[in-house]
Order: sequence, then structure tokens, then C-alpha cells
Amino acid sequence: MNQGEYRLAFQAHNVVSGELQGELLLFSNSAMSANPVSRAPRSLRLLSAEDEEDVRWSLEDYIYDPFMSGRSINASTILKYHYEQLKQGLQIEQILKESGVCLQGEQLLPLDIQDCDTNIAQQDKHYVYPHWELLEREPVFANGPSLAVRHVLSPASGQSAVRIETADPFDILLVTSRKQKKSVDIQPRLVSMPLYSLVNGIPGSRVRIDIMRPDTFESFKQYLAQKKYSLVHFDLHGDVDRRTGDSVLIFDGISISGSTVAEELKRVGIKFVVLNACRSAHPTQDRHTNANLAKTLVQSGVGTVIGMVYSIMPDAVTEFLGHFYKSLLLEGRDVLTSIRSGRTALRTKGNRKVKFGRHGGTATSS
Repeated sequence: MNQGEYRLAFQAHNVVSGELQGELLLFSNSAMSANPVSRAPRSLRLLSAEDEEDVRWSLEDYIYDPFMSGRSINASTILKYHYEQLKQGLQIEQILKESGVCLQGEQLLPLDIQDCDTNIAQQDKHYVYPHWELLEREPVFANGPSLAVRHVLSPASGQSAVRIETADPFDILLVTSRKQKKSVDIQPRLVSMPLYSLVNGIPGSRVRIDIMRPDTFESFKQYLAQKKYSLVHFDLHGDVDRRTGDSVLIFDGISISGSTVAEELKRVGIKFVVLNACRSAHPTQDRHTNANLAKTLVQSGVGTVIGMVYSIMPDAVTEFLGHFYKSLLLEGRDVLTSIRSGRTALRTKGNRKVKFGRHGGTATSS
């Protein structure tokens, strides 16, 4: 699929009785003006904090207790209902028809979501940030375009389709530092080896990968100082500092704040980051903290950041990153299309390995 000449954006305003109120905006990528060609008020039913806990449990904890399959099935039901509510609330087909826009099934329609997680948490703690990526499950309407969700700081800041030209020099820094603690933890080479194999299979490619060694923060700063990298891929443990509420990345067992990492990336002008770190894009609950690392990096000037809302399991890492990098580097697709390819692969796979040698289905918010 290719991105067409239009994109959508949802701009949130406030929360009233569990409803997220805002505007759906339609932009023309070919128009000289940055103003939307159409806009319409929308009201979306939010997911309750109680239902969100069931979803989180299914995605993060079900593998440790696979005999509680009923709770996982309930989480899937919750997400299906949430998807229908988002779809009905946005009424995307309506704004396209009213604007006289005709899009075919092979086109990809970007949906930019303005940052609004903190506002939701501040206005009503009984409800949580929507699972916007659910909207990628099906086309907008029969034989219509498919959505590709991305999060932006401003509706007017939607990016054009960014492609990676592998005929040009493209240097990747793989920052990996994992001390395996659990049987389900991510193996240090789970990302690096497939990525190396993929790059080596690209004819005439000038993509080069450096694996950071040693795995300290000082080493990270030295690598950034020595070469201009096109992409930095963090394969680290992520966490939130309970004292400050800020995001951290773990370098060689030492917690480094997300804002400190952001400063280093900003200093050398890094514009593309992949965060293979748990909860690195988890919605911020407090406007005075920086728990959302992806958001912190974007605010510091990194143009494109890929992160995770939940803790992710090894098989999901392999599935998402394999399809993402194949689409981006081998097939030459743009970044947003490649991200969507990875999310689609996660939804398609469905089953995953769980404890006691079993396989179980799972709810997926991808």
C-alpha cells in the first residue's frame, strides 16, 4: 500500500463523562495551505481503567498464568468492543464523503493522533488513553483505504512519507545491554543477528550496523561522537523511576533518565529512533513527569520514534521487527507503512508461547 494525497488527524479537547471530545481533521498533502480542508466534531467513548487492567494483564502477564484463559478472552472482547466504539465515534467514512474524497482500497490513509494522554489522565482518572492502533484492523469501509496510525505533538505537524534509500549511506547504531533475568527475557542477539542477515541480503546496500560495545552510557556517547548515525536502535530494558516518575533506560545495570538520553541524541541530531524497551511509549499519567520516553525524545527533536506501550515478549519482538525492517530496508517502503506492516504481523500471528509449554491466544492492541 502507498500513502495517498490525504491524511486525517484527531485533535482532542476534553473529557466529559467518559467521552473524549475533539475534532477530526482532513488534510490534503498536495495543498499549499497547512489548514485542513474539512473538520468535524467527534466524541469517542474511552476505555475504563478497570477494563484497561484486564487488557494489560493479558498482554503482559498471561504468559505466566495461561490457565486463566477466561480473563484473556475477556480482554479480547473488551478490545473488540473498544475498536467498534472508536470506529463509530470517528465516522471517518462520513467526513470523506462530505468532502468529496474518493479513496481506493490500495491506498494507506495516515491518521495522526495529537498527544492527549496526560490531559485524559488529569481530567478523569477512571478512563485511559484509547488504543488507536486498533483502527488499523480493517479498511475504513468496504474496498476503502486502510488506516495507519501515528502519534504527533500537533495535528498540523504530520510528516510526509519518509523512505530509506539503501543506495545511500545509512548507518545504524544498535545499542544493546541486556542481562537475562527471566526465561522469557529477550536474548541479546535476538535483534542483532536477524538484522545483520537482512542487511547482508540487500544487493548493493550501503546500510551498515555498529553494535555498541561495551554496553555503558559512556560508550554510547562515544559512539555518537564518532559517527553520524541515521538510526539508533535501543535494545535495552526500560523502566519508570518510582521516585521521579520519569522514564529510564538501563545501560550495563545503571539507570539513565530518558531526558538525559534525549539530550545526547539531540546534541548530534539523531532523527530516527527505535525503542525496543518495555513501556517506552506508555501514556503519561502526570503532566509533571516524563514517563513516556518516546514522547520525551520527540519533544527533544527526534523526528520519528517507535516505542512500546506494554512489556513485549521475545516472539513479539522477532515478529514486529522482522517485518518492520524487511519493509523499510529490503522493500524500500516508507517508515509509516513499515511500522504498520510490523503491527499487522503481530495481529496475524495471534498465538504465542506461554508457560508450561503451552500456546495461547492473546488480546492484541496492535
